[in-house]
Amino acid sequence: RTDLDQLSSRSGTGEYRYSPYSLTQELLNRSGENLGGIGSNGLPLRLLRKNVSLTRQASVEFDLEAMLQGESYADFVLLWLLCHQSRVESERPSDCWLEKWSRLAHEQGIRALDQLRNGVEQAINALGEGFLAQPTNAALSEKLRTGKLQPQDYYRQVLRFVYRMIVLFVAEDRAVLLHPDADEAARARYVAYYSTARLRRLAVHRLGTRHVDLYHALRLVMEQLGSDTGCSDLGLPALNGFLFSPRAMPDLVGCELANYELLSAVRHLAFT
Repeated sequence: RTDLDQLSSRSGTGEYRYSPYSLTQELLNRSGENLGGIGSNGLPLRLLRKNVSLTRQASVEFDLEAMLQGESYADFVLLWLLCHQSRVESERPSDCWLEKWSRLAHEQGIRALDQLRNGVEQAINALGEGFLAQPTNAALSEKLRTGKLQPQDYYRQVLRFVYRMIVLFVAEDRAVLLHPDADEAARARYVAYYSTARLRRLAVHRLGTRHVDLYHALRLVMEQLGSDTGCSDLGLPALNGFLFSPRAMPDLVGCELANYELLSAVRHLAFT
């Protein structure tokens, strides 16, 4: 029952050595022949791969105890598909099925990042032009005209707005945005009227108008996430981070954005 990440120490010396997981990973990284391995104490099972990154783990973990106690057949199928002996059988380790899947995932990830990079650039253009096109944002235009706001600083603030949207996309899709204690009514209210999932659905079928109602809803969500208390009526927690604070976009606070430019930016980011 030793935890896979628990460091062991030499008896009587207090000198800490490897954990079971890090020892296996170090073995794979130093080996010229082995590309993958399995670490388990009978409760979790971790499938590892040779990894050159020091900041990102290259492993997949299965909770065998929860899988068996909960009779989770779908999880067991995934375990079987990944860890079956046939997945590592080949004349050369690099030709086994696990390695083929790993290379395919890497190639698809590179393509997705390239497409996302293009989408971010197009979204920045749509938002940057959209904020300046709104007559009610005259103060923002004046700051840029007089040099009080430098173009590079304006770019950084629009980029942070894009980052906010990407964070919301991912957090919603992984069901980790709303507060764990939020009631069902608050969750339903957020999903139906304030979520970025709603914006993405609208972006598929609508170009958008010159009204600003969609941006008002999104701005409210961002403001509440950056507040000290969050918003219980929408199930939103307080994130207490720089990205959603007013300091991240000081010159865009109170600005308006037309539905047309907002939905255009959503399309560039969400559909690559």
